[in-house]
Amino acid sequence: MIKAVIFDMDGVLIDSEPANLERIRIYFRIHGHFASKDLLHSLVGRSNRDTWEVIQKAWGGNITFDEYYQAFHAYCEEHPLCYPDLLFSDVKDLLIWLKEEGYLLGVASSSPLPLVQKVLRDCQIEQYFDALVSGMDCHHSKPDPEIYLRTAKQLEIACEDCVAIEDSQAGIAAAHGAHMKVIVKMDERFGAHSDDGDAKVYQLAEIKDLIKQWD
Repeated sequence: MIKAVIFDMDGVLIDSEPANLERIRIYFRIHGHFASKDLLHSLVGRSNRDTWEVIQKAWGGNITFDEYYQAFHAYCEEHPLCYPDLLFSDVKDLLIWLKEEGYLLGVASSSPLPLVQKVLRDCQIEQYFDALVSGMDCHHSKPDPEIYLRTAKQLEIACEDCVAIEDSQAGIAAAHGAHMKVIVKMDERFGAHSDDGDAKVYQLAEIKDLIKQWD
């Protein structure tokens, strides 16, 4: 029986992946480095720590993790995204319906917790969620299942009674590794394969019928 729905954030609640990757590409270029399409797509769904090895190889050994991310954070502060403009149009209606039906809701995002909180606050949807877990809370990032195990624990719901909504290959693997059902929010730009999920949707509104079928 489905008791909780856990959302990835980037690419599921907000259409932020293209903008995020473009900021990385430009930041690389400003500093004299090239970020290929394959490199950028390999970062989707992964935490800062987990992507550091990829970034370090591209930049060489002349910068530390803290130096890179402090400078990149400052760049992002100077080039902010308007998150309400990136919110998928059917998100609020779905969240309202899920809460009315009695489901617990969580967010399991590889993004840092302050960013997750800012996105939800700016988009005026933070009140719908019962648990927030970020990559900062975990020793291992997606595709490791740790983030989904932690979210289910916060919700006090068995993993088998949770549905994860994901759009990346790493996220799908993480949720399945936690023995959750996975609905794939289709986005063919970043290589998520619907065959690896339990179901696929192109619009979040389609999730209502799927969850009812599994109850």
